[in-house]
Amino acid sequence: MNSKGVYQLLDDTGKDLHRQLGVPGEYRPFEPDQNVALGISYLRKLHDLFSRETVLPNRVKTFPAANSSSLEKLAVAAFNAGEGRVAAAQERAARAGLNPAFYEQIEPYLPETTRRYVT
Repeated sequence: MNSKGVYQLLDDTGKDLHRQLGVPGEYRPFEPDQNVALGISYLRKLHDLFSRETVLPNRVKTFPAANSSSLEKLAVAAFNAGEGRVAAAQERAARAGLNPAFYEQIEPYLPETTRRYVT
């Protein structure tokens, strides 16, 4: 699984977004305009997911971000690691008695590469 294009989207993610958005033509990960449009759409989707409680296909739920700073960081973490991994980190933080609405409370439960990416 390699990320491609300006927004470094995985093919599965890019193809899903391409289909969901009804982008005409075929999926072209190295076409900058298309890749940027899909990447921005994906970030918007992630902001929406972490703006409210959402049950993901794997039955893990997201917790709404406490504020705009946490929302931005949760969305960027999900862009890097996947929304399921971030939602799972939120659930682990909640089980540990931490507030999963704050990025800083879930950060220890994320991979080191994702923590660096968000920074």
